[in-house]
Formats: sequence, structure tokens, C-alpha cells
Amino acid sequence: MAGRGTQVTYNFSTSNATKLATSKDAVMVKYSTPGRHEVTVLAHNAVSNSSASLMIYVVDRSTLFVLGVGNATCGLPLRSVVVFHADVVCANTSIVIFYWSVPGVLNSSGRGLNLASANFTAPGVYELTLTAWNNAIRVRKEYKLCVNESVPEESTDLQDFHIGISRIEAPYLPAEHDVIFFPIISRCPFTCNFYWKLWDSIPPTKMQGFKVQYAFQKAGVFNVSLTVTKRQFTQKTTSTTVVVNRRIEQVLLQARVEVSNVNEPIEFVVRTTPDDRKVGNLTYYWSFYDIFNTKYVGNSSQMTYAFQGEGIRRVTVTVHNNVSAMSANTSVNVCGKISGLTFTGCCGRAFNTSVHFEAFVQTGQISSYHWTLRNDDGVALAASAEQVFVYKFESPGHYQIQLTAENPLNNQTVIDYFKVQVSCIASVRTLVNCKNMP
Repeated sequence: MAGRGTQVTYNFSTSNATKLATSKDAVMVKYSTPGRHEVTVLAHNAVSNSSASLMIYVVDRSTLFVLGVGNATCGLPLRSVVVFHADVVCANTSIVIFYWSVPGVLNSSGRGLNLASANFTAPGVYELTLTAWNNAIRVRKEYKLCVNESVPEESTDLQDFHIGISRIEAPYLPAEHDVIFFPIISRCPFTCNFYWKLWDSIPPTKMQGFKVQYAFQKAGVFNVSLTVTKRQFTQKTTSTTVVVNRRIEQVLLQARVEVSNVNEPIEFVVRTTPDDRKVGNLTYYWSFYDIFNTKYVGNSSQMTYAFQGEGIRRVTVTVHNNVSAMSANTSVNVCGKISGLTFTGCCGRAFNTSVHFEAFVQTGQISSYHWTLRNDDGVALAASAEQVFVYKFESPGHYQIQLTAENPLNNQTVIDYFKVQVSCIASVRTLVNCKNMP
């Protein structure tokens, strides 16, 4: 994502990875080896360029990284419980053994014990040691801890306060929906006055009260300010910024083609109602139901993907704009080109006998078959659209059979010529009738 700039082009560098799919601002890759992998992206337009990087971790059963320990720092409170949390990258935390040690304060170990707590009764500098290991690797980390002698008491004056919002998606809010704003403050609700300004218009909307309810009627980025007065002598103001988006009402997903060959890139396009100019920044969650189901998250409404397996392949996308989400799906008929068309069932001594002709192909998904049986004069005797064609020959002669297999990408035809002879083994009467036959 670029903070500023227009007509930006992105070039990704993903070492030790195989690329599976790309879009304007994203790349999907597969890693075959565990460990640390760095992803870099160069963004540029006609007048400038910039870059960013990201470290990711690919894990298997032998992987174990300790990235850090929460609260392993200075400024820890005295005579209070401090919880340390190990930030670990591994395939399964439950099989990792953790050993925590702070001399004279903490000595704890256990399988899956990525949390530990300590209560410091004396100020000073301490050393925390964390050792973690599994069946393949052992990691040791050491941290300096600073414990203060005292913790400041809470002030009784009008303290710093914040604005609370009733929606979990805050600061992202839906347009035309009621939202409750309230102060996060202590020791003041009954002795203070609260004055609100909502800057979605000029002049701003003014309201008074501990809690206020308001619905923004348009999309945009707006300030909400709160002034608190205490006994008319003390006054403080704080503000917050909210991003108001319209809810997504409809999502349409389309493929550029209805039929595709295996491993042939297909472009998928998403359109929303309202369009993306009115619903804000969108995130797209893609699912491709291929031989292996593939998932991808990006910020582009266009995605290119090549299916590896034949059949009717389904694609689902969920579009999210921080205040709403909606899904759409489509499907593509993925066909391999037909090759190696053949059939079994011919022929020889088949008089008065039903013959089963069955079609086979080496590659390609077949959408339709067409059989045609003709006599020596070229007259069509029978036709079928099934994979297995059954015919009972009632007279000898020369015949031609033609088989065509089709799918939306191509077709293939094979023709065979054969002779049907008389079979004289059914009964005595049949044998007598056959004496004068060639």
C-alpha cells in the first residue's frame, strides 16, 4: 500500500519462493523451505520511487524462533504482578519446553509455558533468562529488567482522557448508522460537564452529555472533539479522528473468460456497489478451489490465477471495507485440450450380437461425444451422444464408425472401418441356413 502517489507500479522480490499468482499490487508465492524469508517491494512512478521490506517466517516441525519477550524492559512496577509473554514462531507451541529464570524471583518451566509471572519486592536491576527447546533446536534469550522503587499515585485532578466509540471497528464507522461516543475518564462523571463537536459539517454539530449518539450522513474523514469542564475552573479538550465509509451493498465477480485451458492465466475482476470511490479502501479475500485450495488477501480488484486441475473450478471473493463485508463467487470451466482419442469394441464375427463401443482419451475433459455408424453405402444407421455406444448388428457387411469428442476448447475425431461376418453357431437351424452363405 502506498501512502501517497498516483500511477504506482510495484515490483516484488521474494527469494527462495515460487510465484503462484500476481495482481497489480500483490504477489502470491509458495515457500518450500522453513526459516526467515525477507520480502521486498519497490514502488515507483514517473517521478519517484520508494521501497519497503517485511520479514516472514515459514515453519515446519523443526522450526523455533523466540522473537522477544513482552514486558522484558525497564520501568516495571514494584510489588505488583508482572506477566512475561514469549513471542514464539513455531509449528506447535504445545510441544515446546520453556524455562523461565529470574534469580531469587522466578524459576518456572513446563511444556507450552509461554507465559510466566513475577512479583518484585525490591527495586533494582534483574536478569531474565528464557530457554526454549523442541526436538530439533534450542534457543536462549537474556533480558535486563529495571524495577522502580515506587509507582506514582493517580492524580485527583482532571487527568488525560480519551474518547470511546461504541463500535468495535472504530475508528472506521458506517455512514447513516447510529454511533455512541463517550469519554474514557475516571472520578469525573458526576462533577464534570461534557461538550462535543462533530466536524462533519461547517459549523460543526454540537452536543452535550456524558454519552452522545450520532449518525454521520456522508463518507469522509472527520474529527470528533470533547471538552470537559470541572466545576467551571478546569477545562481540557481532546479529539479523535474517525473514518466514515458507506456499507458495501453488492459485489459482482467476473472472469474474463468462461472457459480456459489448464495452467492458462485467467483474469478476475470485482465490482462493488457503491463503487470503490465511495466505500473507501477495500481488502479482497480470495479463495481458489483448485487441486489444492488456495487463499490470498490483497488490495486490488483484479486478480490473475491459473488453475492446475480440470473441471468446473469455483472462485470466491469477500470484499471488506472495515465497516462491512460481502462475498461473491463465479466459476470457470477448465479443460485440457483433447488428445489420444480412441475407442474399443470392434468387431469381426459379430452377427446377431450387441457390440459395446467405449471411448477413451489421454488428456482433456470431455463435454460431449458423438458416434455415427454407417454402412458400406454411407447411409447412417445409428447415432449416440454417450461415452458408450451399443449396437446390435443383424446383417454382415462393411461398416464405418466415427467418433468425435468435444469440449469448449477443441475437438478430436477418429474413424474406423471394419467388416462384420456371419456367426453360425447359435442352433442347428442356423447351421442349415448358413450352408450356402460365403
